[in-house]
Formats: sequence, structure tokens, C-alpha cells
Amino acid sequence: MLTFNINGQDYTCTPGNTILQVARQKEIDIPTLCYLHGRQHRSVCRICVVDVAGLNSLAPACSTLVTEGMEITTNSTRVISARKVLMRFIMAEHGQCGRAGCAVEELAAKLGVLESAPLHIQGPIEVDRQRSSTFMQITPSHCIHCDRCIRSCRYQMIGRKGRGVHVSMNMDTSSCVYCGDCIDACPTGTIMMAEYELLPANRTMT
Repeated sequence: MLTFNINGQDYTCTPGNTILQVARQKEIDIPTLCYLHGRQHRSVCRICVVDVAGLNSLAPACSTLVTEGMEITTNSTRVISARKVLMRFIMAEHGQCGRAGCAVEELAAKLGVLESAPLHIQGPIEVDRQRSSTFMQITPSHCIHCDRCIRSCRYQMIGRKGRGVHVSMNMDTSSCVYCGDCIDACPTGTIMMAEYELLPANRTMT
């Protein structure tokens, strides 16, 4: 067993656990956006950064393994400040979608981030008709490039294209089986089920 400390409290865990995993086991709040349980961690959004004694830079909790004697602080002034800065850049990329249940806007409100960074990297908020389909609606301007959809797709039909501010999600909808995994994984509403106009129950199709 490993002995470690979070926010002044001693804990133990088995080797191989990340800081985020043990924090959730102990009901210690560490915010995340790109983390997807059961999938490979890429530390894309870095919202989960924490202070680890002895390290000069903040460590992503989702991919940093707990070690013997590790001292972790999840709510230091430096951590909170870094999360707010990161959130402002994420908001600049995501924009204001106003969608109920949007993980980005909910986390921004929780962190007290009321405005985005002064960047103009977001295009108009409109549905990508070319990549959308009868069953799926894609709105690229909401994407924060967290890679959750890529990691959730068991058929490997989603990837990235471009570099830097020109990076975008690339999906092969022609071969999609519409399992819905990417829709469930997306925290921003970039990928959603298409809206349907249902027929009344007493109407007969001809």
C-alpha cells in the first residue's frame, strides 16, 4: 500500500492509481472536462491540475500516478488561478452555446469564470450539414478538442485534422453505425442526436 497526503489528510491506496482516481474514491472534488472513465487519459484540457510538493509545475490529476509519500494540494491559490485561466481559453474556443446541461458552461460558472479569454478563434455557431446526418447533428464551433469522442469510438471513425487553432474533429459519418457512444461522451453538445418531428400517435403513414 502507498501512503500519501491530500490537502493535509493522510490516505492509503494500492499502486497504479492516479491522483484523480483516489480523489474521487475519497470524495475530494477535482474538476475535469476531457477525462473519460475507462478510456486512455491524454491530459488534454488540464482543468484537473493539482499542486504536488517537489514539482515546479502543476500536475494533471487524471494522468499522474500516486507515489509513496506524495503530498497533493487540490485547492491552492496557484491551482485555482490556473484552472480559471485554462477555463477562459476553453470558453473562448467553445463560445456561449446556452445549451441546458453544457458541461463547459456549468464548470465555468462553478469556477467563477464569467468571460472568455480575448481570442477570436471561434467561427459562427452553425450546424455542419456536410458531416451531420439523419441521426446525428454536429456543431463544430462548440468543440473544445477534448478528444473524448475519439476515445469513445470503438470503431475508430473519429479523429483530428489540422494543427493549432485550425485543428478540428474529423468524423467518417458514412461508415458510422450510430451507436451513440460519442454523443454520450461529448461534454459540449458538439455531437448530438438530430431532432425529429414525431408523427402523432393517431396519424397513419402512407
